Amino acid sequence: MVGTLAGRGALYALVRDPNGQTHRVTAGDHLGRDNGRIVAVHGDRVELVELVTDGTGWRRRPRSLAMETGDPASNDGGGLRE
Repeated sequence: MVGTLAGRGALYALVRDPNGQTHRVTAGDHLGRDNGRIVAVHGDRVELVELVTDGTGWRRRPRSLAMETGDPASNDGGGLRE
């Protein structure tokens, strides 16, 4: 996540993909390779729920995508957190 925008009664997150393109996303949009759906956008993070298999079935895995900081050493290359 590289920023936020407010408009049309919603808060949007600006998310940079691995190819360097920036996308505007909001609650309800899909994100990531594990069937992630955004459930909330905050000023410093995006909360999403991924649908993953655990070998016996499917489960929901909550994740958070944090805002990138200006310090490259503190950015872990994706920002996804459980």
